[in-house]
Amino acid sequence: MLAVDGRETEKEEQCTVYYSDEVISEVTAANDIVDVIGQYITLKKSGSEYKGVCPFHADKSPSFYVSPGKQLYHCFGCGESGTVITFLMKYENYSFQEALKVLAKRAGITLPEANYSEEAKQRAKQRDILLAINKEAATYYFKLLRSPKGKKGMEYFQSRKLSMDTMNRFGLGYADGANNDCIAMLRKKGFADDDILASGIASFDEKRGLHDKFWNRVMYPIMDTTNRVRRKAQVPQLPGDADLR
Repeated sequence: MLAVDGRETEKEEQCTVYYSDEVISEVTAANDIVDVIGQYITLKKSGSEYKGVCPFHADKSPSFYVSPGKQLYHCFGCGESGTVITFLMKYENYSFQEALKVLAKRAGITLPEANYSEEAKQRAKQRDILLAINKEAATYYFKLLRSPKGKKGMEYFQSRKLSMDTMNRFGLGYADGANNDCIAMLRKKGFADDDILASGIASFDEKRGLHDKFWNRVMYPIMDTTNRVRRKAQVPQLPGDADLR
């Protein structure tokens, strides 16, 4: 399952969701960039700055620097740079508005009611629909793993010495892809085919039409800090079955 794409730039998002510069500055100033980024990666003091391994590329040596004085970060390896807001947008796949809300909540700041353009309202509505589909699919895969149909997936996890507690804590699941049951479940809950396809949990071709994208694979949800399922990750197809669909 693919992520709901929320990687708009700050400039693009501010054109549709209106928060004053004063509000944005207040939230930014209340969230020290070293403290926030330090919750995601290990930072070590280096002179007047902090450095660590960059989370945005395969960094072999620390090339990611955070400046508490400038409240900015920059990676000399991949070129990523920005503010505490853009870090959350990049790392958590947040929109500008989502990142601002998370940081405001962290600092105990109440944001004023945002003014949305019609375009922003439609984007927000679509994003909510795709997030809901991700959540329903994650729940479906979670339950399937713990049913007789999930025997092969359960055997795989047990062969990796994972306890049931670990499987539950990380929301691990299994996709068998049989009879397009996941799509049928989503349709029954009222989701449109176009949205199901856009969520990434389904594929489409002329021969089979809309069909479950994942089959004979163990699944795990990738969640953000607000516990929303942003995407589903998968391991390669388990051995033993050919795709006979």
